[in-house]
Amino acid sequence: NKNQKLDPRLEKLNNETAHLYNDTEMNQLEQRMFGALDVGTRIFTYDLLEQPERDRKNGYVVDFDPETQMYEILMEEDIKLNYTIQLPQSKIAQRVVDCLIHHTKLEYSKLNDEKADIVLWNPILKKYNARVNTGDWTGRFLIFHPHQLKLPRGTRVKIENLQKRKHLNGVWGRVIRWMDSKRRYEVDLGNEKIFVRAEKAIAS
Repeated sequence: NKNQKLDPRLEKLNNETAHLYNDTEMNQLEQRMFGALDVGTRIFTYDLLEQPERDRKNGYVVDFDPETQMYEILMEEDIKLNYTIQLPQSKIAQRVVDCLIHHTKLEYSKLNDEKADIVLWNPILKKYNARVNTGDWTGRFLIFHPHQLKLPRGTRVKIENLQKRKHLNGVWGRVIRWMDSKRRYEVDLGNEKIFVRAEKAIAS
């Protein structure tokens, strides 16, 4: 149940990472906070070699430290204990809910305009693993190209594989909107807004 109340800390608004789009110049720490996952975001862990009992499990973001760039994570199985762990971005994947499926073809065209939740980004295949939430295929896990899932406004994305502005690769920002006319996302990076193709703005 996505709306279940879990821990009081998950109900508070994280004002420092609120989706406020402004033209104020940010310093490095502010930039990290702007691109950080919001408090309450559901995540999936992976490659926890030192904590195998919590590997490939679901949890929630409780806090983020911009100086150490570590997340405080409350695992679902630890909610009653109120026990949290510290993890870097490289060990967690955000769960993006209610993405609109579009631009699918052939036998998958019936999925267009249905909704899906992104479970994981596969950097090798460069595709999303997502669970369909509506329609005849509800509950099925499928693989989608980035351009086949429309990310909701405010989704945190990582800029990748830019050729002309390589200095922006690796920068985290937030989706403002998808523009069908341009076939690109408008993404707020905190200090500037850019237009990028779906495969270059990854919700990992």
